[in-house]
Amino acid sequence: MAIDETERDWLRLLHTCDMMENIIGGLKMEDDTDTERKKHVGNLVMLLETEVLDTKWTEAKKDLTRLNDAIKTGRTYWKS
Repeated sequence: MAIDETERDWLRLLHTCDMMENIIGGLKMEDDTDTERKKHVGNLVMLLETEVLDTKWTEAKKDLTRLNDAIKTGRTYWKS
């Protein structure tokens, strides 16, 4: 069985959104400082921002709403 790399990568991005939301919600990295959590969220935001610019997602007809919402939420938290 062949692996559909686009679908695998898409799931990775959705998991990245989940991870960021869990950090912001206090479910992950609860023992880390606020500065460390914000730095990690900032890195995830930058990763997602790079990915939404890739045309492979629009070519694959993926709805980028979830990613864009996570970027907005993550950026607000990161910069607060």
